[in-house]
Amino acid sequence: MDSSASNHLAYGSPEAVAFYAAYSEIPTPEQALFTSYADHLSGRVLDLGVGGGRTTAVLAPTAAHYVGIDYVPALIDAARQRCLGVDLRVGDARDLSDFGDDSFDAVVFSFNGMDYVPHEDRAQVLREVRRVLAPDGVFVFSTHNLDVEQPIKAPRLSRPRLRRSWLRSAVRFPATAMRHRRMQRQQQYGDGWALLNDEGHDYQLLTHYTTQARQQQELAESGLEVECCLAHDANPAPAMDRVSYCLHYAARPSVT
Repeated sequence: MDSSASNHLAYGSPEAVAFYAAYSEIPTPEQALFTSYADHLSGRVLDLGVGGGRTTAVLAPTAAHYVGIDYVPALIDAARQRCLGVDLRVGDARDLSDFGDDSFDAVVFSFNGMDYVPHEDRAQVLREVRRVLAPDGVFVFSTHNLDVEQPIKAPRLSRPRLRRSWLRSAVRFPATAMRHRRMQRQQQYGDGWALLNDEGHDYQLLTHYTTQARQQQELAESGLEVECCLAHDANPAPAMDRVSYCLHYAARPSVT
């Protein structure tokens, strides 16, 4: 099973859908970008990978026109239950053909959503974002940081705090460890990027990690340029951020 299929299956699991249906946290750097680009987000907004409607609940009420999409039907169902009457659709960020050129003042792809698209398809996502984005629009997104000094941790049994929860973890542990070993065989490494099996959703995902330099290059090749990049504390990220597990970006169409 390739990374696209395995990630789609993991996100559609009942456990994942229940998690995202209830999740509402807005990370500090994400909130900072939403505040900085409030004017753009009050216009025409395309929200990619909305999951259970976490960002929909924040962005839709203030947008003049809002559309949210996710490629997991069960997640869109959950988002529709949370945000009644909002335009939420099953769709794929790699194909935004439902939308015309220059259709949106802001495109959002939050919570590292682009990191679960196969590496070879990321350029297609960025080209589609650039196409539907107005010339003065903004693309707000986040992505895992390959420069971080935080190696992937192998599954392990943590010290028990509650006996019942520890017993549940102990029962699951052999399957988790076996899954991690199996998923590791699908890991990939390239120039400034890697596809890694980290702790996400109990080691069920293959997650794309990118250096800041590589991400800037990919954006530039798609006609976008970084306007700001925020670290985990919402301050500007250094060129080689060794601390932030993920980085939050705002990019604008390149001036030709």
